Amino acid sequence: MKWKKLWNMIKDRYQLVETATSFSFRPFYHYKKRLKWYLSLILIVAGYLFIEFPRLSETLLIIGVTVLLLSLYFFMKEMVLIPITYIFEQSQRMVYRRFSPCSQQEIMPFDDIVILRSSAHGVWHYATGRKRRQFLKNYAISENFNDSNKKETRRIAFEREILDKIENLISSNP
Repeated sequence: MKWKKLWNMIKDRYQLVETATSFSFRPFYHYKKRLKWYLSLILIVAGYLFIEFPRLSETLLIIGVTVLLLSLYFFMKEMVLIPITYIFEQSQRMVYRRFSPCSQQEIMPFDDIVILRSSAHGVWHYATGRKRRQFLKNYAISENFNDSNKKETRRIAFEREILDKIENLISSNP
């Protein structure tokens, strides 16, 4: 029963779509939940700065503008990441990256795919890259993981439900 709940969580979290010839998912779709917090913070800080501007000291103004700019940066970054979809098309043996319903880009053929763990600052994520160039250019395909129990459960579910399917698609012949 627990595994079925976890599968539904992974399916919703990554917006999985599986057909007979393709497999697609959105690795950053779960960031959508954070957008409302960033937007709330932006509105609160901007409203406070607008109302209290004449009475603010220079230090508070600098802090407020810094918080506002950082919130805007993260909000825009996640707005760009959320619509990214990776499509593993078995009939063409190709991986595509879609930014919107209209724009789709070929990333690499199945023969060149390497799945690796990319890490920085104590967290890591799964990425795909071309053989012999995977460290020069790679594409993040999972959320960030660390050693916490909650993330460990998500990592195992990600490996079972997404990585295993990708590896099966890549290794199978057309």
